[in-house]
Amino acid sequence: MNSLPPLNTNNPQQFNHNLHWNIKFNSKEKLKILQINLQKAKVPTAILAKMAKDQLPDIFNVQELFVKDNKIEGLPSYWKSWLSKNQKAGILPSFINPIFLYSGTNIAAIKIKVDSNPITIISSYSSPYNDIELNLRET
Repeated sequence: MNSLPPLNTNNPQQFNHNLHWNIKFNSKEKLKILQINLQKAKVPTAILAKMAKDQLPDIFNVQELFVKDNKIEGLPSYWKSWLSKNQKAGILPSFINPIFLYSGTNIAAIKIKVDSNPITIISSYSSPYNDIELNLRET
C-alpha cells in the first residue's frame, strides 16, 4: 500500500467537522441506519420505499443505486438524497433534515445532531479493484 500524505485541514474541498447547525434528532428512540448495496438495479432501488415503510429507518446508507439521468430511479420524488460525484454512494434520510457536508468521488457526507451531540454520517463506495485507503483519505 502506498502511503498517502496527511489530510490538509485547510483544504476547502474537505468538509468541516466542526460545523454548527440547528438540526436535532430526539434520541428517545435509537437512531436506525440501514446500509445496503443495490447492485445498480432498478427493482432493489424501488424496494427502498417499501423498506422505509416496514423498517422505519432514519437513514439509508446506500451504495450502487440505480441512477438514470442524474435521478435515482424508483424512489418517490419527495425523498431527499445526497450522492457521491460518481453516484455510487448515497445517503437517504427518511425524516431527518440533515446538513449536507461533502460529496467526493466515492463518498457523500451529512451531519445530524442527536440530542446535543453531532454525528457525521458518511456513505462510501469502494470498488473491490481499488485501494480502500484512497476512499479513507477522501474524507
